[in-house]
Amino acid sequence: RDALIAASRYPPEGARSVSLAHPAADYGAVPLGAYLERSRGGPLLVGQIETATTLDPLDDLLPGLDVAFIGTTDLSVDLGRPGMLDDERVRARVTQIAAAAQHASVALGAWVASAEALAALSALRLRYVIVGSDLQLLRAGIASTLAATRRALA
Repeated sequence: RDALIAASRYPPEGARSVSLAHPAADYGAVPLGAYLERSRGGPLLVGQIETATTLDPLDDLLPGLDVAFIGTTDLSVDLGRPGMLDDERVRARVTQIAAAAQHASVALGAWVASAEALAALSALRLRYVIVGSDLQLLRAGIASTLAATRRALA
């Protein structure tokens, strides 16, 4: 964990090497000092937790991260309750992760299949939420367009 965090942050917070040859630095057009100031804190570090247990305690894993992200689908499958976010075991693990994130002053995030599924996690004060996936949203859009087309042709 410490090596990952150090590799993602510029000195003095970390040990990441500096380059201006990328879009974030406008391919060198941004002065080095300005780029380093703007980049303070580095990229968003998200730790994804999607299992019933972790090799290291959460209190050791989360400090230094920006987000503790709960992979709800894999977590529910690992707990033997596929897709059941309201299940007691799933809720207990989610609550444990949320408490560890709060203790570490790390934002909490999660993936849910739909806005309706978000209700099961509403008490957690999520700050980083992914609702659905790109293909799931694309499929829903296509299905909606197809249904409207069929109605128009009927």
